[in-house]
Amino acid sequence: MLERENWKDIIYWPIKKVVFYLVIMIFIDSFIYIVFMDYKDILDMINNILLIITGVSAVIIINTTMLLSERIVKLTSLLYIVIVVFALLELLPEHKVYLKEAHFAQVGFERFVYMWFFFALILVYTSMGKRENQKIKIISYFIISLFICNQFTARSFVIIKLLTIILFIISCFILADFKFIENSKLNIAKSGNICFILITVSSFKSTYIYVYEAFFITMILCTVVLMNNIVNNPYKILFKDLFEKGIEMGNLNTKIIEKNKELEFSQNIVMKKEKVFKSFFRNVPIPLVILNKETRRISFANSSFVNIVESKSLKSIINKKFTSVINIDGGKFNNLNYSEGKIILRGSISNEEDLKYFDIELIDSSTSSDEIIVILNDVTSKVKVDSMKEAIQNKMLEENLKRDFLSNISHDLKTPINVIYSAIQLEECLIKNNNIDGLKKYNTISKQNCISLIRLANNLIDTSRIESDYISADLKVKNIVDIIENIIATLVDYAHNNNVDLIFDTNEEEVYVELDEDFMQRIIVNLISNSIKFCNYNGMIKINVQASYKKVVVSVQDNGIGMEEEFIKDIFNRYSMGKNNEEKSNKGTGIGMFVVKRLMEIQNGDVFVSSKIGEGTRFDLVFNRVLERRYKYVAQN
Repeated sequence: MLERENWKDIIYWPIKKVVFYLVIMIFIDSFIYIVFMDYKDILDMINNILLIITGVSAVIIINTTMLLSERIVKLTSLLYIVIVVFALLELLPEHKVYLKEAHFAQVGFERFVYMWFFFALILVYTSMGKRENQKIKIISYFIISLFICNQFTARSFVIIKLLTIILFIISCFILADFKFIENSKLNIAKSGNICFILITVSSFKSTYIYVYEAFFITMILCTVVLMNNIVNNPYKILFKDLFEKGIEMGNLNTKIIEKNKELEFSQNIVMKKEKVFKSFFRNVPIPLVILNKETRRISFANSSFVNIVESKSLKSIINKKFTSVINIDGGKFNNLNYSEGKIILRGSISNEEDLKYFDIELIDSSTSSDEIIVILNDVTSKVKVDSMKEAIQNKMLEENLKRDFLSNISHDLKTPINVIYSAIQLEECLIKNNNIDGLKKYNTISKQNCISLIRLANNLIDTSRIESDYISADLKVKNIVDIIENIIATLVDYAHNNNVDLIFDTNEEEVYVELDEDFMQRIIVNLISNSIKFCNYNGMIKINVQASYKKVVVSVQDNGIGMEEEFIKDIFNRYSMGKNNEEKSNKGTGIGMFVVKRLMEIQNGDVFVSSKIGEGTRFDLVFNRVLERRYKYVAQN
């Protein structure tokens, strides 16, 4: 690698080589002068040589201006163009006549003054922005040169000598203070120093010898120096830029090599850590799986997962759907929102010996990654324990319900029986006293309690038959309006005695459905009895049959105390009783709604409930309608 101090040895000609060329040019000039003593022929030859040299120099400098943007190069090219024009003018016949008559010193000095004048212009322009004293000297020199050009005549040869000496002295002062030129980027400025010295020396020499010969030597020497610098300068600058770029690229390459070493070192560390993590991932006892986020297929799994799914090898489960290996809700699994944070699902794996349960934790590794990490936590023991706890709790609840049921049913059995027994005893006295109104009253009471006993007995029997799956419906197509109307007629007195009004309404008089009449009677009795129990004083129960083209809805609506929302969810479960049941002295058994639900399902119907606290409760019995034409056709056949 080259140091910065060696640049000049690379991009500049050695001074010995320049001196050698100068000596050669002086020798050639002296030889021409000795051989050709005829000044006219020498003049023509010199003019031709000068024209060729200046022309070539002008072309080179103009090409140089295309590469460099220095002002001095551009103005120097302008100077050489002017010199070429003057050289061409000297070849004209009229100008040759003038040369024959003119003294060589005068002609040479004219050229010298022209060149000196234009070079002064260049120096003035290129020295703009330098020190003020330097600027004053240049301007002064420019004014003196301009004065010489304007005042020069062929008759003032003595003045020419005097002015030449003055120019030499002034040039010495100027050249002595041209240190700023040496700091220029272009060595053409240094060649300007040599030009000044040579031209001034030749001018000083012209006071003793012929100026034209000295000027010719000077021009050749100046041309050699200028050509050397002008030809080399673009390549020097280009080489310098390339050299600097090469150093920069070398430094950059060194940094890149260092960074590559650091990167290689980091990659080795990452690879080692990757091996450690892969080994950890494969051998960790917790089942781990990597899934593709888009397809939800298995990309990788560790040995623990392979063991729990009892697979022969990892290859046998790669690219399989995760839901085909783990029993999990596929719809929920495929529509997960990972922005919610930690996601845990419950899944299971069916083995030959047992069923294992897992908590499946899904982790989105990053927003830019297309993979999901799945961690499986075996919770089989926990699930079994929870299942056992739930079974025990259900058993305890069932026992409590049975105990409450037995307590309530004993009350429901004893109370009507005691009332009936008391009414029978009172009837004997009323018969002796011939109290007909009293007999009617206690007969009604006995009848109501008998209805309660019948309803209770039917519910118990139906519950037992439902549990043993020993119940079936005798379905027939009948007019449900007539059936419900007849059932309500038997319950009117019972409702009035409890200060409740029954209101029946229908939108059609003949509505045929397929049902079991006994089941229907038990359902309506249960619903109306339940509504009467929880109705307020002077309450009202509306029974409405609403028939459409395909469906028939029988609604039983009261304005009682209503039910809480929590109880509505469990109202059709066996032994279920709400808080409102505790507020009543005549508590229920909790099996009435259970029987209603099951009897409706056996008849291919359904039942729905809606209720609000303080507003009342509504039950809707839904049947499939049978059209009259079909019913009549079936009846006729």
